[in-house]
Amino acid sequence: MRILSFPRTIAAVVLLMAVVLLAKAVAEWLASSPGKTTGRHALLGASGEPVPSLFLRDVQVVEYNSEGGRASTLEASQIRHFEKQDAVLLEQPVLHTRSLPTSPVLHARADRGRASHDGTILELTDNVVITQPGSHSAGNRRLETEFVTLDTAQSLVWTDNPVRLLSAMDDITAEGMRFFYEKDKLQLSGKVQAVHALR
Repeated sequence: MRILSFPRTIAAVVLLMAVVLLAKAVAEWLASSPGKTTGRHALLGASGEPVPSLFLRDVQVVEYNSEGGRASTLEASQIRHFEKQDAVLLEQPVLHTRSLPTSPVLHARADRGRASHDGTILELTDNVVITQPGSHSAGNRRLETEFVTLDTAQSLVWTDNPVRLLSAMDDITAEGMRFFYEKDKLQLSGKVQAVHALR
């Protein structure tokens, strides 16, 4: 399984957010009045919960490679950016990406996600499914878990949650995993069970 380094896709979303935030700040500054609420209370909603500094719905961010082909696509039903916490929260994120123009496309989806401001860390939470087409004989590969972290700075995908790895010939479960995708090296941890079909 190969996984792309996609920090530029998340970074593009954050850059877009920064531009929108700058425009919003200028508009607020121009429209400011003496009675305007400022300070900490301006960042909290009526329930006392933090209010996002940017909120986007039905987002699609496309990153192109140097040849003009699609390198990755990140979709989300909503993206919320919390400037004070330096957090980007994603609802129903779907990522389609490839590490090289000739490598198979990797598909990742989850109910929720959280990205670092520079896009080097992406955490996917709840109903995480990562799939990648395999060779004709091996078929598609699929990873299922409830939480996974993608760390592009270390070329690492990892979780300490139970995982299930499926392919046409294998069904493997483990209590955790580390996948160093630049080295194509997989480490499974805890109790590991595997079923391999001989053909």
